[in-house]
Amino acid sequence: VVFFVLSGYVIAHTTYSRRKTDLRAYVVARASRLYSVILPAVLLTLALYGLGSQMNPEAYSGRGHEVVRTLICLVNLQNIWFFSASPVTNGPFWSLSYEFWYYILFGLAVLCHGRGKWIWLGLAMGVAGPNIWLLAPCWLAGVVAYRLSRTRSEKPRWPPAGTTVALLAVLALFIHSPFPVLAGDAPLFYSGVFYADWVMAGLLALGLVCFDALAWEVNPQSHPVRLVRHLADHTFSLYLLHYPLLFFVSAVWVTRQHPTGLIWLAATGVLATIYLISLVTEAKRDLIRKLLNRIGNPTA
Repeated sequence: VVFFVLSGYVIAHTTYSRRKTDLRAYVVARASRLYSVILPAVLLTLALYGLGSQMNPEAYSGRGHEVVRTLICLVNLQNIWFFSASPVTNGPFWSLSYEFWYYILFGLAVLCHGRGKWIWLGLAMGVAGPNIWLLAPCWLAGVVAYRLSRTRSEKPRWPPAGTTVALLAVLALFIHSPFPVLAGDAPLFYSGVFYADWVMAGLLALGLVCFDALAWEVNPQSHPVRLVRHLADHTFSLYLLHYPLLFFVSAVWVTRQHPTGLIWLAATGVLATIYLISLVTEAKRDLIRKLLNRIGNPTA
């Protein structure tokens, strides 16, 4: 839920803050961002599956067809309609199919014009299916939060105490929620508790608006801001690469006892590995963008 709300907020910012964003530029930007991480994540998941299934077949038995489940993620169809085919060894892939279709629906709704817009929207919604529709309000909550933060002519400077209370209320709901927070069973799967997700998304969006109302001014070139931006560039890789690596480490060490210090060392090694991989994947993002631009405009 947090991922969806923040994503809606960020995509709204990148779309509305640029005066000349057209549908083609939007598609290239979103596709290059997704596939700069999806491609290496699929390769890593398959490689670790091949190695891990030889070292500990029982841990990697899963639900079967793990290779097919992983390859489906390349086209983001793993959770359309009442389908749940995310690979067991990389569970976070489930949310990418939701995210992918939210990108498409938002781009068509905001940047596509004419009567054909509604046809394309209908087709996209038809492919995505009800499970993805059910969590769409969570993603849209981020969009609404951004619009509310930017459409006021004068931002009220809320007292810091009031904003802090609002943010703490949101945090408290996440930590000690009266709602169920686990995904349900078939047929809704990860959308099985959508009503609780809507409430949490709304409160998180409210927290974003409250935080923005503080109207803090920061120097974008300051060292703390630059550090935060640098680390933020690697969060997508962290999200999609951590699970297969941790799954592999857990499978390899499942029958052994290890000192706590060695476990922390292994966790640090996983984080370092993800960081090094992300340095490469982020560097390839511009290459993917140029390739997509060339495909979309071969005469350029």
